[in-house]
Amino acid sequence: MPNPTTPPSPTSSRARSAGAARSRRSASAPSSSPPDRSSRPRPTAPPGATATGAAGARPSSRSSRTSSTSSWSPPATPTAWSCGGGDPVEDGAPPFDVDAQTPDAQAKQFGYNCDFIGWLPLGERKALLVVNHEYTDEQLMFAGVADEEGAGDIPDEQKRIAVMVHGISVVQVHRVGRTGEWRATPERDRNRRITTETTFHLTGPAAGSEYLRTSAHPEGRTVLGTLNNCAGGVTPWGTTLHGEENFNQYFGTTAPISDATQLAALRRYGVGPEDVPTRRWHTVDPRFDLSKEPNEVNRFGWVVEVDPYDPTSTPRKHTALGRFKHEGADVQIATDGRVVAYSGDDERFDYIYKFVSGKKYREGHDRATRQHNMTLLEDGDLYVARFTGDSRPRRSTGAVACPRTASSTAPASGSRWSSTASR
Repeated sequence: MPNPTTPPSPTSSRARSAGAARSRRSASAPSSSPPDRSSRPRPTAPPGATATGAAGARPSSRSSRTSSTSSWSPPATPTAWSCGGGDPVEDGAPPFDVDAQTPDAQAKQFGYNCDFIGWLPLGERKALLVVNHEYTDEQLMFAGVADEEGAGDIPDEQKRIAVMVHGISVVQVHRVGRTGEWRATPERDRNRRITTETTFHLTGPAAGSEYLRTSAHPEGRTVLGTLNNCAGGVTPWGTTLHGEENFNQYFGTTAPISDATQLAALRRYGVGPEDVPTRRWHTVDPRFDLSKEPNEVNRFGWVVEVDPYDPTSTPRKHTALGRFKHEGADVQIATDGRVVAYSGDDERFDYIYKFVSGKKYREGHDRATRQHNMTLLEDGDLYVARFTGDSRPRRSTGAVACPRTASSTAPASGSRWSSTASR
């Protein structure tokens, strides 16, 4: 298994572009890492190790494609293209052709609408770029689609292409000479394209649950694919975390659902069986049909962990971190050595969570130590934040009732984390 000689331990940051800018994402690796906010020193990382999120939109200079960019350069220096939507990621991927797209080709090509971006060094002149491809804009991909509402009316083959755009890319890049430009390397042995067809293992307390069992995976411990990967983080042991966010938009039904318990659970996560979903993937893949596979939707909404250094490894979904619309997850090491992962539910009026591992982090870079650390997110306690106090009146528009939140000047004395007792 390829293993880093010095696992990176960056901090992470993320910014989102507004409005229509979400349809195209650009990504850049910063010239230096932000300050480490951990309460405990982390392993020394190679210079430049970082994780970041998309920041703003940049129109593509390439014909008929949407793109992601990457550079490592001083402030005010123009960025340079590193990876663009449709670029080959794995061996055997054809060059991008907007008029000859196929699901098989897209499964080996770079996606777009990039959100989280992880930067994992391979020495001083090479690195692994790990990128989320959060969602698709069919009106940008195919001729004749007027807007996003037309995504469900496209031919089945185009729907299958859109399905395969989703996921994660791992791309090896190298620095061009003494410039700040980074390009994908000709060698693709470390590259990987994770799609909706990639096998994932479930870990933690929900693994094997009856609510995670389907006809294809009756044991409830295996899942195909990951969806709507938003933000994320890079762990101190050199893996990446990816939050599955708005998974509700991919599921529909071909028959009415009358079970009250199922309906209540679906509506809690924003899945409306009585509504026609925009994408209508259930018409081309029965696992997205709630009437045929009622538990498939439960297998999304988790935090995913990927080992970018090993392209043959099986990614995992950690159920101990809870199921909701994860904006992302970021790891810190507590003073007692346990790992703490913070995550927010990106749904209006929902919650902020904190996971505390049962086992402690181990210092070191050998294989056994890394394997131990890669189990830390499998077991622990999950907390939800409880805030008290009212916002100041001037912060309320009067349009809605002022929510119960922490004080605008300092945390209220009663604010605390309440355990959900996941362990």
